[in-house]
Amino acid sequence: MIDKSLEIDIEKIWGNLEIQKFEELDSTNSYVKSYLEKNKGCEILVIADTQTEGRGRSGRKFYSQLEHGLYFSIGFSVEDTAPEFLSLYTIAAASSLIQAIEKKLGLKIEVKWVNDLFYQGKKVAGILAEAITNQKTNKISSLVIGIGINLAGTFDDADPLTQKSAGTLYQVLPEEFELEPLITEFLRVFYTYHQNIENKSFLPVYEKHLLGIGQEVYYLRRDKKYRGRIEGINEQGQLLVKNNKNNIEILIADEIHFSSEQFVKEIGETNENL
Repeated sequence: MIDKSLEIDIEKIWGNLEIQKFEELDSTNSYVKSYLEKNKGCEILVIADTQTEGRGRSGRKFYSQLEHGLYFSIGFSVEDTAPEFLSLYTIAAASSLIQAIEKKLGLKIEVKWVNDLFYQGKKVAGILAEAITNQKTNKISSLVIGIGINLAGTFDDADPLTQKSAGTLYQVLPEEFELEPLITEFLRVFYTYHQNIENKSFLPVYEKHLLGIGQEVYYLRRDKKYRGRIEGINEQGQLLVKNNKNNIEILIADEIHFSSEQFVKEIGETNENL
């Protein structure tokens, strides 16, 4: 059941947003995509306690069976949004989630370009943006933004890579913890960005929390490995990396695999040996 206060609070923020809550889904993004294909023009928020087939970018799995996790997706129309702004929604969502966690939970969050949130050197949240195309116009009509947050629990059943890189916001979930204020705050910030996406007011927030500025990192482009030093992001949210020839490379998310593992560290550890 949806907490009535959550419905009331969200109605004040995003009046026509339908809300559905499940104990378990295969994927909240898959559910929302299917729903919007059958209910064109609708806007919806779907929340699940667990996912059996959670996924991240490029079809990679996202572990979604924690004892305490939060998994939700929001689907909304972008028919009136200029195409050049659509790629910015992942960064807008990441900035919104950073602000919501820091305001409501008081935890210091960082972001690994382009869609992973880190806390104390471990990945604690992921964001997946997917488009729905109008078959008649062949234009993107809606976006689905999926978010998974590791609140508390262990990764004993996860694969070794996830066990090494994933973390949680809490070791033990506080008794006073409430999901509703966190979701509501995320939606409040995100809706403002959504309504004014062309202003790009989320970019300074994102860059302020960006992991690895000034550090050497590696990335894969068409399975070939490159190295460079992170300089920041540009106005399109693309990553700026200075290569060994002192030239600036512009990295586009869809073309790059930029692993989280190189940013993982224990408390007090640095990334000087990347």
